Amino acid sequence: MDISEHLVSVIVPALNAARFIGRTLQSIAAQSHRRIEIIVVDDGSVDDTLHVVSSLAQSDPRIRLFRRNRGGAPATRNFGVSQARGDFLAPCDSDDLWHPDKIALQLAALCSSPADVGVAYCWSVGINEEDAVIIHDWAHGTDEGNVLYAMIVNSLPGSGSSPLIRRSCFDDAGGYPEDVPNADEWQLYIALAGICGFVLVPKHLVGYRFRRGQISSNVEGMASSLARTTRWIAARWADTPPWVLRRRDYVVNCYLAFLSTRQRRFLSALRYRIAAWSAQPNELFSRSTLDFFLMMVGQLFGIDRYYYCFWRTPVTWEPAQKLRNDHLPAGVDASAG
Repeated sequence: MDISEHLVSVIVPALNAARFIGRTLQSIAAQSHRRIEIIVVDDGSVDDTLHVVSSLAQSDPRIRLFRRNRGGAPATRNFGVSQARGDFLAPCDSDDLWHPDKIALQLAALCSSPADVGVAYCWSVGINEEDAVIIHDWAHGTDEGNVLYAMIVNSLPGSGSSPLIRRSCFDDAGGYPEDVPNADEWQLYIALAGICGFVLVPKHLVGYRFRRGQISSNVEGMASSLARTTRWIAARWADTPPWVLRRRDYVVNCYLAFLSTRQRRFLSALRYRIAAWSAQPNELFSRSTLDFFLMMVGQLFGIDRYYYCFWRTPVTWEPAQKLRNDHLPAGVDASAG
């Protein structure tokens, strides 16, 4: 089969996503690989999400809208997959953006890889609520092939919007774990790494949005979910080397410190960082430690970016700039304001 003939099912869970979902769907619909279906599953929104999606669906029959009672992100994603007709799955969060060639490049990478490779991932930039780049390298792993230990340590895709997954591998992995509400995608990626290989498209093809109200801002809930995943790893792969688990402990606590710092909960952030240094004492005098304290200074003064050129105004991510107010139906606003 020619690559252009493969149907890719894009899964978009949505909860009160009216502010951003228009541009998200716009970036999906603009993919250079045209044979896609866009499955939007509303998880009980009370804002204008349904109106925005319905308006877009009128002009693009590839968009299919479903509505469910509030069930949480993992269950919503799994329901979306249950409605999918493609052999490839591309999850996308309702506020993230894609480069126009994301699916085409990942599909080409998967189709040219050995049969045991089931996931293609890419790099991401972190964008703010105005689509400006505040983190130039949010996820930039380089591991390929058997990535189980690398995935246990650190989520290589970096977000729920990065991977392209073979449907058969997704099914074999068991889907999104519905008992892990705040870090379900990372556990899914680990499960996938346990049964298939990964391939990297080394380009920044995802704009991963950072905003104050997103689910990852629930630090305690995220900590609980990540701890549950760590216990699941220890039970499922009992022979995991101790150094892998120690490194995971370091990375997890650094991430929780990052989330706490963004909320200006500096004492909580410091406690998580101390836990990270306890797991990896050699990191105490690393560049990562300097970055952490610089980030605290930035947050203290209300500077919400992370490349520390505080005098430089963040610029709009180039693919996002091209999307602004292009090809949207009347009444649907693409601006972030």
